[in-house]
Amino acid sequence: MDPVKLENALEKKCENYAWLMWILFLSASPIIFNTVHLASYTFLGRNPSFFCNIPELVEANWTKEQIREISNPGLKKQSCVQYAWNYSLLKDVDFNEALNYFNVQKKPDVVKCKSFIFDEEVFHQTVISEWNLVCDDNSLSLTAQGAVAMGKFGGAVTFGLLGDRFGRKKIFVFSCLLYATSSIAAAFVNSSVMFIIFRILIGLGGAGVLEAGYTILLELTVKNYRACLGNMFNLGFSLGMIYLPLAAYFTNTWRELQLAISVPMVLFVINCWFLPESPRWLVTNGNFEKAVEIIGKEHELDFKVTTHCPPVSLEVLILVIYSCKKY
Repeated sequence: MDPVKLENALEKKCENYAWLMWILFLSASPIIFNTVHLASYTFLGRNPSFFCNIPELVEANWTKEQIREISNPGLKKQSCVQYAWNYSLLKDVDFNEALNYFNVQKKPDVVKCKSFIFDEEVFHQTVISEWNLVCDDNSLSLTAQGAVAMGKFGGAVTFGLLGDRFGRKKIFVFSCLLYATSSIAAAFVNSSVMFIIFRILIGLGGAGVLEAGYTILLELTVKNYRACLGNMFNLGFSLGMIYLPLAAYFTNTWRELQLAISVPMVLFVINCWFLPESPRWLVTNGNFEKAVEIIGKEHELDFKVTTHCPPVSLEVLILVIYSCKKY
């Protein structure tokens, strides 16, 4: 086929600005949530102040500040150790009486906390406070933070190749489904390990949506519009940074926030249904009829493949025949 005819047909198609904006919306709207999930751990994993949980004092109805003042060395905002007092003796003792006693006694050694009390009066419940991802388990918190980026790296390597093999739209649809299901499922997990796994899947889906959507947008347009549309495509990142703090403000726990940034992604079914395949990819793979259907039959595309053979002189023909007989 003549690539000039395809380019001319796309130029005529792009003169319909309403169509261009519709394609831009379908391909770029998922990018809003790319930014949201990449930066969401700022709120999901917010680390409030914490100190050791003393079950005996909690059972005695001591307040958090009273427990902290008795057990926390140096009254640090974040402490992984506690004084090794015999707290079972304090169940029936008044706080002031216990404090006076401890002030005149030599401080005992410190030991590691077995569980923690978090200050959730300032920060709502987070991934950190639900699964105690502090002190010795802080590495899990760091892994959860980078899990989306890890998934994006894997998706960037694989989905580009798969898009060339199976088509841009198929990868876009698969990525949207993976993106939406894994992000919603992450709000219902019961362990930090499963949460990390789903965040990796979120990163994979986000990378696929980004690569496939961006490629379809650029391959449906021509050079006069690509720079402008490419820049407008990236506006989704800014919109995501606006949406995320608003969602965090109106939610009380990390699970509510995870749902708030994930449930709207169900609307991606609209994008999957209406976003067309790249006509350039279709033509490259010989699916001319589908390409004509997308661009429009009114543009009179002719995809017949013609082969032009150069003229052959009589001398060359005789030489070829002679060579064949010789061998």
